Amino acid sequence: MCDALPQLLLTLHGHLRAAGLHDHKNGVKGSSTAEVGFLCLSARSVLRVRGGTALHVCQTGFNRGQSAASFLSAGAAVRVTSFDLGKPAYVRTAAAFIDARFPGRHRLIVGRPSSTIPAARKDGRAAACELVYVDGGHDYTVTLQEVYQFAFVATPHAEMLIDHCPHQEVARLAYRSACQQAIIRCSPSDAHGNSYHSNGANGVCRGVYPGNATAEAGTAVTAGAFEDVAHHASVRDIRGLPQAPGFCRATLFYSDCTQGEFGSYGSGRAKRSLRMCVNACTGCANCRYVSYSRANNLCAWFSETQCNMSALVMTTYGGGMRYTTVKVR
Repeated sequence: MCDALPQLLLTLHGHLRAAGLHDHKNGVKGSSTAEVGFLCLSARSVLRVRGGTALHVCQTGFNRGQSAASFLSAGAAVRVTSFDLGKPAYVRTAAAFIDARFPGRHRLIVGRPSSTIPAARKDGRAAACELVYVDGGHDYTVTLQEVYQFAFVATPHAEMLIDHCPHQEVARLAYRSACQQAIIRCSPSDAHGNSYHSNGANGVCRGVYPGNATAEAGTAVTAGAFEDVAHHASVRDIRGLPQAPGFCRATLFYSDCTQGEFGSYGSGRAKRSLRMCVNACTGCANCRYVSYSRANNLCAWFSETQCNMSALVMTTYGGGMRYTTVKVR
């Protein structure tokens, strides 16, 4: 249980030292009694809310195993799937220790999470994640990608935690983007990075996945839905709409335009046009602007507050491809 966690981590650190692997002074860098205790208590809380019979935790950033040990210490009904690059020797050594201490309850998947999470989704190794913990790349793009990838394996209303947030700027910005793009649901204060929960030195930002991303394909604007909206919307003469070179801001992912503030319709095989992009916007509740690149075959949409036609980004983007932005309504 959580009370026994400090002693367990001391044993883990001693095991790593005995194996000749470097260990940070006073345990693992970035960890504290408050931090690991927070993770354990979070898992216990989610387990209790879900009936106490089973809890599947999915995380990036196994590192030396302290987060996995924290979650698994919450109770015998908890199992953990960890995604990690696995490059330092201590990762596999720590994983072997965790697997021996919690037999059959932990799985380490080695490789780049941007590839291994989708692969694990397809073969069922990362199905039905009820608590997600993002503590991997400590980079804006990587963090946002991990939050997005987990959306496809998270159960409805699964809780999501991002470590080092909001004190680490890249984590805070990634969290804010995930809220704005409606990848996760956050309170209004959370969406602006003003509300967080302390777990010791770093803090953690919370969100809730609205549901399984595959199951919600009918409400999210996926590539297929974009084509449907574009082809069935009335064809407009876009020549009279305000247009300017440049794009509003960078986006990364598809997003639900009934809830989010911006998103993009990926490059796919189907050829798109500026007119199709505008037509798709007219079928989306929150869309007011679009930025389109013929060379990138990409259409990005933005809400009223996310674009300023007089301050468009004019730098080269996507290999120097030019964008055109249109105020649709």
